[in-house]
Amino acid sequence: MVTVNSKGDDGTQYEVTLSQTVGDKGSVQVKRWAPGKAAKGKLLKNDTTKLYNIRASADGAKVVAKADVPFNDPDVIFNIQPELITVSIVGAVIGNGVTLYPVAVADAQSIRTFLIACGFPSLQG
Repeated sequence: MVTVNSKGDDGTQYEVTLSQTVGDKGSVQVKRWAPGKAAKGKLLKNDTTKLYNIRASADGAKVVAKADVPFNDPDVIFNIQPELITVSIVGAVIGNGVTLYPVAVADAQSIRTFLIACGFPSLQG
């Protein structure tokens, strides 16, 4: 499991946790606090989404997975760059889009190291 913190341009604070459960399965938890509110205070949102069919690039910089959500299971694509995590949701009934999470370089590297250690099946192409 790896957890990183992020602060959006508007001051919204996030805590993102990635976990591997077994094989090519895992979850992502996103906690969100209002702009200007200290993390660990009252949460605006605390969502956990199960992921399956997780595939990762050899360097841990990109992950593609299916989200286990009602109605259909959209693709979730994580791109981990040195100071930014980009999460794209494609094919959902509602909630398609891109979310940007600015992170410290060390946090981005922690995520990549975690993903490599998980040994997820290789992302082809």
